[in-house]
Amino acid sequence: HRNIFGNGQSLSLRASAETEILQELQFLSHRYEIVFVEPWTFAIKLPSELTLYFEPGAKKLDIPWRVQKMGVSISFLRKLGVVSHWGGVSYERVDIYGVPESEADLIREEQGIYVTRKLSYTYQRDVRDNILMPKNGSLTRFSADFVGGPLGGDENYLKTDIYWSRYLPFPLYNSFTLASRFRIAIMGNTKHGTDVSIDNKLTLGGANTIRGFRERTIGPKSENGTMLGGKVLGMVSFELRY
Repeated sequence: HRNIFGNGQSLSLRASAETEILQELQFLSHRYEIVFVEPWTFAIKLPSELTLYFEPGAKKLDIPWRVQKMGVSISFLRKLGVVSHWGGVSYERVDIYGVPESEADLIREEQGIYVTRKLSYTYQRDVRDNILMPKNGSLTRFSADFVGGPLGGDENYLKTDIYWSRYLPFPLYNSFTLASRFRIAIMGNTKHGTDVSIDNKLTLGGANTIRGFRERTIGPKSENGTMLGGKVLGMVSFELRY
């Protein structure tokens, strides 16, 4: 519903499922979401979004246990001309059913199941002439994520990420554009004796970082080629676009 209370608020219900058909039909996962959007938070033009989600999990033919997830996230957006501010908090809970509690912790570790609860903030200044195909202008973005600590969860780290891109018409040939990008990110543990999970560590690869490489294929790897990721990332790129 796009105008549930007559002031521009919207409420949506979403459901998705993933199935597999081999010898018989089985559910791999299903997810349910309730999303509420308020355009005038605290009686000012401050759009906010509240999301509640539930993933009951599904037992598979070869796995006797199921992983159930539920969580909530709240985010805010404040736009002042070409400058935007995002902020939010997310909270998640994960339970494993079908096995004793003593085995559940082992399954979490073996399957890489981590509970991530975080506070996040993003600052962005966008003066590009076109969002999709820019030929002039620049984009500056700074983000910070604080994970764990008093929020709880399995992860405990702080990550900062700075990104800057600049677009200029190529001299004499206006059909070409000089595009340059710079990015640096650093993350560190905030709790002694813990480490960041591999899935949350920093990597490169893909159209948004280094073209010609698949997503998450550039970074520290193990001897057998498994991507490990890192805690410091640096990237500089120059492109001539047509």
